[in-house]
Amino acid sequence: MSMNVQPDLDFIKDIKSAGGDTLKKCFQCATCSVVCPLSSDDNPFPRREMVFAQWGLKEKLVGDPNIMLCHQCGDCTAYCPRGAKPGDVLGAIRAYTYKYFGWPAGLAKLASAGKNMPVLIGIPAVIIFVVWLISGGMTIPSAAEFARDGYGHFFGHWDFRW
Repeated sequence: MSMNVQPDLDFIKDIKSAGGDTLKKCFQCATCSVVCPLSSDDNPFPRREMVFAQWGLKEKLVGDPNIMLCHQCGDCTAYCPRGAKPGDVLGAIRAYTYKYFGWPAGLAKLASAGKNMPVLIGIPAVIIFVVWLISGGMTIPSAAEFARDGYGHFFGHWDFRW
């Protein structure tokens, strides 16, 4: 069975610019898959993802749920004999995937860079704060109300009335 590979060179450039600049240093020794605590015998993670990225197989890679497995422990990077930094490459692939699948595009760009995290947290925090102000804010019951109603009045939930 023959397979015609159509690499996406722009995808490779995007991965390199997103932080995966060491992608082409990998020579497929599989040290990363050996030391990765998430890799199994039947799923050579992250070696397979590195092959897909090196060949520019964007459609196979962005649809692969394994790219989200990496939790940046750094074992693969520490043991890589060529300094290919597979963890960083997978981070760049995840950043690209956020942009690729994200909607709206502006929000996807914000989510793909860690430096924007305060903005991403701040936007919903401000919205929640404004809604809280409009609704009158939270009122804390007086000591007499609390003694009379207990936690049920404070939390406003029936489970706390014993």
